[in-house]
Amino acid sequence: MRSNGLNCSGPRPIKLIKQFKLIKQFKPLKPLKPLKLIKQFKPLKLIKLKPTMTPRLQQLLQFQADRPNDAFILFALAKEYEKLGDTETALLHYQNIVQTTPDYVGVYYHLGKLLEKLEQPENAISAYKSGMVVANKLGDRHALSELAAAKMELSDDDD
Repeated sequence: MRSNGLNCSGPRPIKLIKQFKLIKQFKPLKPLKPLKLIKQFKPLKLIKLKPTMTPRLQQLLQFQADRPNDAFILFALAKEYEKLGDTETALLHYQNIVQTTPDYVGVYYHLGKLLEKLEQPENAISAYKSGMVVANKLGDRHALSELAAAKMELSDDDD
């Protein structure tokens, strides 16, 4: 084989030309049509399931049967229902505590947070304000500051 002074260890030039011609035979792909954008999302309907009866829930319900107006038990039930995803029942228990034991200052923060979760910011602010009044009356500065901070996250007023 003759050498032209170049190191030709790769494919021969004729073979490269044949490969290039094969590549030219393929037609380019057509561009994809853009997808139509969905203009408005519709919220999904959530199927409401009854919470499963957990051992903890059973125990709390038994405690409630023994002491139906105990704010601590009602609060624990509300938190358990909230944890299980039954927000309506949790909300009922929180509201029951506010009506029966309005000085149970810890309930107002959790009631407000649940109302925020349920997209009821005005009601959440109202719960925080009510809790602030109770905390101030009881001299509970920690609860007062927690409630004030939660309220400030939702509103701009200084009440």
